[in-house]
Amino acid sequence: MQHQSRLSPPSSTPRLVAGLHRLLIPLVGLVAAASISWIYATHLSNGPLRDDAEGYYLYLPAVWLYHNLGLTDPRLVHPPWAFHHFAATGHNGNVYEFGVALLCSPLFLLGHFVEAAVGARPAGYSTGEQLGAIATAVTMLLVGVWSLKRSLDRRFPPAVVVAAVISVVFGSSVFDYAVMDSLYSHVFAFGLVCALLPASEAWLELPVARARAVLLGVIGGLLALVKLTDVLFLALPFGYVVFSEPSLGAGLRRLWARRLEALVIVLVAIAVWLPQLVYYRYAAGYWTASMYLGLHFNWLQPAVLDSLFSFDPHGLLPYAPVLLLALPGFVLMARRRDPWAYPIAALWLLNFYVVTSWQDWSYGSGFGLRPFVDSTGLLAVPLATLFSSVRGRVLQPVTLLAGWLLVMTTVVQMIHYWHGLIPWTGISPADYFRVLFSI
Repeated sequence: MQHQSRLSPPSSTPRLVAGLHRLLIPLVGLVAAASISWIYATHLSNGPLRDDAEGYYLYLPAVWLYHNLGLTDPRLVHPPWAFHHFAATGHNGNVYEFGVALLCSPLFLLGHFVEAAVGARPAGYSTGEQLGAIATAVTMLLVGVWSLKRSLDRRFPPAVVVAAVISVVFGSSVFDYAVMDSLYSHVFAFGLVCALLPASEAWLELPVARARAVLLGVIGGLLALVKLTDVLFLALPFGYVVFSEPSLGAGLRRLWARRLEALVIVLVAIAVWLPQLVYYRYAAGYWTASMYLGLHFNWLQPAVLDSLFSFDPHGLLPYAPVLLLALPGFVLMARRRDPWAYPIAALWLLNFYVVTSWQDWSYGSGFGLRPFVDSTGLLAVPLATLFSSVRGRVLQPVTLLAGWLLVMTTVVQMIHYWHGLIPWTGISPADYFRVLFSI
């Protein structure tokens, strides 16, 4: 479905908007590189390996340098809660999936060999090796930006695309998890979830598209390897097929007609994820889908209000207020019969239920409620719908100004977080606004 609505920029800015649109991906990459340089040059961070990031990263030296899949080598650094020792196998089990390490492997190895070539003796935690992993996080950020831009370009004008992408990248926690907290899983999942949008659209374009079905399966399998619960977003292409038709019945029939390709998507995803299951069997001695022993989901008591509105611990909206604008965007999408309206809304709400049902709903340290970074890119679609719909001499500038102010609120608070003015666990409402207006 093609949306022909246009956001009318001031006549003096079309060349600027066109330039921003054309250079959006390299500009985001440049800002990310500059931010990383600033963070480490000014010692705002001593390195990316802290807390959960240590657990995701440790597969890299364990597998590539020490050949120690059982994770028993004392040179491996890990958070104490990440390991469980299993006497039956003599191995340690890591609570974190190895998808992040898998994606980081090429640039990690490049950093390792570069350091070795100049005479250093990298042992898995050198500057070059960690920079390789950080560069992979930035790459996944750019994969997400490229994917959103490619999908949004099909239906919206350049100004709207730029506004929507900037809103989700800089108006939420996404950018922080690419440059400061780089080796948590979230920006890796962000890139993969965003990639499902253009891949799903490309799958539907051809009457037979087995290669594109395989690609969707690979993306889904990698999502499961990065964060198992994110595999629910693999339902996006199926929902897109169903709601691309004028009626639900016609959509279901169209999906049934492509049932063999749908089966390929599912089987490929399982095949890509299967090594993680084998690892669980190797480490623990039994088949299991989780190493989070003793932790669980409270399915009947999701922390809905706290997750949305809490300042301390950190909830979603105080640290990403621009995402509120996605709500009227969803309403407009539904009215336009946008095929993405119901799949994105349903799966985002399902993921919201899963995230808020976890025993520790704040998920420990971080900027904002970090599990939502994974799916934030999907909200670019309702945001773009809203931005493209506002009309009038008053409503349009007011909406755009409100969006800009909300994004800048997040940017300012993110920088304060980098400087330690906002603790990793959150901040009280009074201190939040005091810090916001401080210099």
